[in-house]
Amino acid sequence: MVLAEGTLRVADWLGSTNELRAWQRQSAHELQLTNGRHVLLGEMVRPAANADIVYELVPDMDVHFGGKHVVTGALGFRGGDPPPERDPCELCVVGIGDSVLFGSGVETDETFLHRLGDKLQTLYPDRIVTTVNTGVPGYNTTMEVATLAQKCLDLQPDLVIVDFVENDFDLPNFLLLPPDPLRTDRLLLYDLAHRTLRKGRRPNGPLEDAPMENHHFFVGDPARVPTRYQHMVGHDSYRRALQRLLALADEHGFRVVVSCHTAIDEPAQQICDELSVPVVTAAARQREWLDARGQQLMQSELVVSPSDPHPSAIGHRLLAEELFVFVRLQGWFD
Repeated sequence: MVLAEGTLRVADWLGSTNELRAWQRQSAHELQLTNGRHVLLGEMVRPAANADIVYELVPDMDVHFGGKHVVTGALGFRGGDPPPERDPCELCVVGIGDSVLFGSGVETDETFLHRLGDKLQTLYPDRIVTTVNTGVPGYNTTMEVATLAQKCLDLQPDLVIVDFVENDFDLPNFLLLPPDPLRTDRLLLYDLAHRTLRKGRRPNGPLEDAPMENHHFFVGDPARVPTRYQHMVGHDSYRRALQRLLALADEHGFRVVVSCHTAIDEPAQQICDELSVPVVTAAARQREWLDARGQQLMQSELVVSPSDPHPSAIGHRLLAEELFVFVRLQGWFD
């Protein structure tokens, strides 16, 4: 076993560059992510070429994830690709975020971004309203802004919605670390057996699961994460990501709004206030809905299930309504 582990480590080290490049080009067809196959998150992602994006959804998928239909376009965005050329009367809204924006547990047309697009189309019937959902489960804000910068600026967005989730201060779900034959925290022999016997439970290719704090949150302390990821965890990383986003907004002429389907964390609110970024949450509507029914959140229809805190279709609808009211009152696109 020692000899086998040593052989795997040397092979991993020698072939890492070619393997990584091959995985970055993996297609949905090659990964069998077509014809409505039921998959886990690790099967839907591949390593990204951009180090700050880390991993991305595989383009051109047609799968079921969490019991819901997921289709991606050539850019790897849920719901398909935006029009190749922008119409002069188009209103483009880009959402950046993680599993909530992506819509874990709901269908594409039930996500708050899609619902907001429908409402805006009704408000502006003479314009073509396009929404672009770049959400990927497990992303943090640094990765989200990097995705916007690399993949969305050509879309000339009018509005960028940054959806906040409490794990935005933490490591992403998966990491991409350089091969190190001397690592003591990972056994490649075990990984090989795990991938073979429990296909899909581990992420594709050289990606690996990020360390967790308490079986619920990924580590968010910069002093306790791999060096290459220290810049994307913690409160300061959130501030830096928003500052970069605001600089892009000034350069490319789009508006920025932070959204949250529930009450936003106080540190995030303080940073948004400091940077003068408007925050729209569904916290008040959520509390009103729960109080009217005498329910607690995790036992209500506002979440996917008692064991899954992601917002349900109703939860997404509440946030879409709040965002619509905010955008309408601002009159930005009148």
